[in-house]
Amino acid sequence: MIIKRPSHNHIQVDTPTPTTFIYKITNTATRQCYVGRTCDVERRIDEHLHAKGCLALLDSLVDHGIGNFTFEVLDSCCSHDEQLLGLLEDYYILQCDALLPAGFNQRLNRSIEPNGERVDLSQPLSLHAKHVFSRAGILYFTVGEWTSARSYQLLANVADRLHEGAVSKKEAGGHNYYEVRVRWEPELPDYDRGERYDLQLSYSFPDDYLCVSVSSNSN
Repeated sequence: MIIKRPSHNHIQVDTPTPTTFIYKITNTATRQCYVGRTCDVERRIDEHLHAKGCLALLDSLVDHGIGNFTFEVLDSCCSHDEQLLGLLEDYYILQCDALLPAGFNQRLNRSIEPNGERVDLSQPLSLHAKHVFSRAGILYFTVGEWTSARSYQLLANVADRLHEGAVSKKEAGGHNYYEVRVRWEPELPDYDRGERYDLQLSYSFPDDYLCVSVSSNSN
């Protein structure tokens, strides 16, 4: 911003033009939303409408129709600092509760370990899981960074605190994910391979295992 002081006591301010915008797309029927960042709002929204963007948002657009969506600009910024822009976008993603499964955003630009503190394993751990299947009394599932950023970061927080092989970090198709194996009681509902489930896990000491305590189909 340039401030000029002419001789006639008035101050002239040359205000910079915003170069980046934080926008929000909301499904008014489900209240789910997507928060994004772009230098051209109209172009970016048009891309979303033509299947160039978030798949979860696209599925919702197909299911509910564009008439059930609102489009708005939440903020603007003149900076070109990627770290600053990422923090600004993250702020609105969290403020709007836009992360999967509550919203359509797949991930944040940064780690979301709770306040930088380690997860308390004495408390239940809620994860949004997919590709669930059982084998020899052990339940296996994956949590990918594209599935639920909160779940992925929670596992990142506890992975090095469990026995070897309980939580394994892997990569496929350019995406990171965790494969998890936990104790599973046969009296719990059967799991369909490939379906998504909301799992609540409890830590078992001294067995050093995570165990399924509550589960529900999230489709």
